[in-house]
Amino acid sequence: MTKLTQDPGPAYFNPIIIAALREKEMDVVFSLLSTLGGKGMAPSNVVFEKFINMCSGLDGEVNINIRSLFKYFREFNWLPDQELAHQIEELFVGSKTENWKCHWTIVDKSGVCQCCKHRLGRIVLTDADFQNLQQQFLTSTLIGENVYLKSNPEEVERFKDFIQEYAPFDVVVDALNVAAFCRSNMLRKVVEFFARYHHKRVLVIGREHMQRSLGRNLQPIMRMASTFFTDNIGKSTMLVSNDYMRDHKCLLSPNLQGVFERWQRSRQISMKKVHHDNFVFQMPLKYDSGPQEDSNGWHVPYEDCSQRAVYEHPNTYLCLRAKKRPQKRSKKETDGRAN
Repeated sequence: MTKLTQDPGPAYFNPIIIAALREKEMDVVFSLLSTLGGKGMAPSNVVFEKFINMCSGLDGEVNINIRSLFKYFREFNWLPDQELAHQIEELFVGSKTENWKCHWTIVDKSGVCQCCKHRLGRIVLTDADFQNLQQQFLTSTLIGENVYLKSNPEEVERFKDFIQEYAPFDVVVDALNVAAFCRSNMLRKVVEFFARYHHKRVLVIGREHMQRSLGRNLQPIMRMASTFFTDNIGKSTMLVSNDYMRDHKCLLSPNLQGVFERWQRSRQISMKKVHHDNFVFQMPLKYDSGPQEDSNGWHVPYEDCSQRAVYEHPNTYLCLRAKKRPQKRSKKETDGRAN
């Protein structure tokens, strides 16, 4: 009934998910978690706590459902806080049938755990996922239901023809966002950094009025990069922008929002100002930031209360290593050894 009058949020979902967990109705739990995550929302800590408590089997073995929870953490970029991370630690370490060792550690920029030295896997985007994302991003976020609200049909076609003629690009610079972050001569330095010093094919996208504000910096930029100024891209392309693009993500279908976030975390470069005339780049890290399982256990990221942008990776992790407990020998085997 709530859906008839409004778009229900976590306050409506949380008690239903908890009730479904209590009754072991896991199909309902997974369906509601998927719906909530698809809306760009997360359930409350109470839901996660109930789920983690349920994941301890009767014999003390870590229940297989924890894999499902970690899958949702990964898909919707949900991060447990330190309190939940402690509960996850207790779940694994408290197992009566398996010997789990937990270490609170960090993962370096190359994706190597500083505790066990395991290298985490990279973010993988399939060609099919990227093609679907590319098509829907163009139709839903750049054009929309009414093309006249965001652009005009001629400009859209001109942009598509431009991309078809000059693509692929290694780096796309969001000129309006970069120019808002720093002065126009800094935009020139950004383009110079990638085009001249790193020999990348650069595309600069901005608005028509920026041609005037760029002044004498415009011609050097146009010599180093392709430019497309509007009146108002491949899978490996990097995007230089500090825009979180939350509005863009919300216009995508739920099944592609996670794909968009994975692309964003692996390809978006942000800028950090260190001086009024200088900046540094915050480069995407080289590993997937979601929970990962390997042959010897798990690496589970958690939130350490620092402020991060959506495309920045956490580097604080639980390193969970499994060692099977030695099996008890039967009395017959023990007697045989004695003889």
